[in-house]
Amino acid sequence: HGHALGGCKNPLLPPPRGPGEAPGKLLEKVEGEILAVARALGLPVELWGLLLAHLHPLEVRRVGMLGCPWVTTLAAEELQRTRPRVFKGHCKWIFGCAFSPTGHRIASASGDGTVRVWEPSTGKELLQLSEHTEFATSVCFSPDGRQLLSGSEDATAVLWDALTGAPVVTFEGHTRRVSGVAFSSGSSQMVATASWDGTTRVWHRAGGPPAVVLRGHDNDVTCLDLSAEPRVVTGSDDATVRLWDCATGQQLSVLQGHDNNVMSVQFSTDATKVLSGSVDHCAMFWDLRSGRCEIVIHGHSNTIFQAVLADPQARRVVTASYDRTLKL
Repeated sequence: HGHALGGCKNPLLPPPRGPGEAPGKLLEKVEGEILAVARALGLPVELWGLLLAHLHPLEVRRVGMLGCPWVTTLAAEELQRTRPRVFKGHCKWIFGCAFSPTGHRIASASGDGTVRVWEPSTGKELLQLSEHTEFATSVCFSPDGRQLLSGSEDATAVLWDALTGAPVVTFEGHTRRVSGVAFSSGSSQMVATASWDGTTRVWHRAGGPPAVVLRGHDNDVTCLDLSAEPRVVTGSDDATVRLWDCATGQQLSVLQGHDNNVMSVQFSTDATKVLSGSVDHCAMFWDLRSGRCEIVIHGHSNTIFQAVLADPQARRVVTASYDRTLKL
């Protein structure tokens, strides 16, 4: 611990494990200290409490990466003895996956046309959702975890009951692959879909025709995110990131800087910034108030197909690339 912190003692660090102390007891022992660190760093305590309520050795690395690297050290022995949990059932490529808000469930979208829901603690398959007629491209949970939204090569998106697996609504209107799906992060009962037909559509969860169709990209829309207002940010093969008003359909800004297809976009927690990843090997961090790129992240030697903000303060970014590396 001293080496990790440059030799400085930190009053928030837990004491070393005592002789014969069980790993489970150790994790219980550090819970209070982890929450104290969360407060000291200004992180949302509710989120940390939620993660810690279901903490097990495989999750320690994820929690540690988000702000408490010393947790990894505390659980090193347990991690070395723990094999990765494998979720078996799909018979073709997996194109997307998502944790539920509580971490109790994982959903996966596959080339076998199904969306499956798994129990993280056991690897058990809980649900198999089979409504799409082509491969499933994307999936996400609603903010309350009660519903799932999936997109497909069949040009539809399906809203599911995440508890029973029953299809609730099928959204039809796109003419090509639905490449991305998203729920509004606020109380709005809206969802959005991005498509290779060049449009993004915003829908009421209750069903019916799209509330608004967003047109403006010059090529396939590859990715999107939906904020609480709600506003939509989209990325496209036209190398631009665009911001839209969901109520009016108005294009609010065009963010230009990437030299190739944009593969992923994500709002910051307060929806004032956007992170994008691209085929040009770069990730860019944009200020939506000024429309300017604040930071260009270099380092990959191939496409960045996913860029994720790793903490609520947008201080850490994780990028995944076709160069076979994951960078923090």
